[in-house]
Amino acid sequence: MFLPPVSSLTIEIVDATIVDISSGFCQQFGWPQADLLGQSLLLTCWPDAEAFQRLLLASLNQHVVRHFSASWRNQAGDTLTVSLIATPLQLEPHEYLQLSVLPASAAAQALALPSGVPPRLREDCVGCPI
Repeated sequence: MFLPPVSSLTIEIVDATIVDISSGFCQQFGWPQADLLGQSLLLTCWPDAEAFQRLLLASLNQHVVRHFSASWRNQAGDTLTVSLIATPLQLEPHEYLQLSVLPASAAAQALALPSGVPPRLREDCVGCPI
């Protein structure tokens, strides 16, 4: 069995502007890259500003947040439950948040690897053959 590759995007913390996006994200959510770059994540894929603020605060306190569940929209307007890994990045003078995005069902598969697999390895097995 193979899990889908993690898709990712990078946003500016100050206003949630999307500054970088993987082709896997565009394929997964059906958005052309040109339609997302420079746009607010909150106006395109993630309309829940309160959940975004919770993730932002958690990432600034914990540095890396894993398994943050969220409801995102694809281009067609359908809601998808995703699991996020958020890592803050500071590249002077800007602060960014790197988001790895995986469908919640695939994240659950990665965490359900055999019990002999160490938890940290399970978290890193997304996109790997199991």
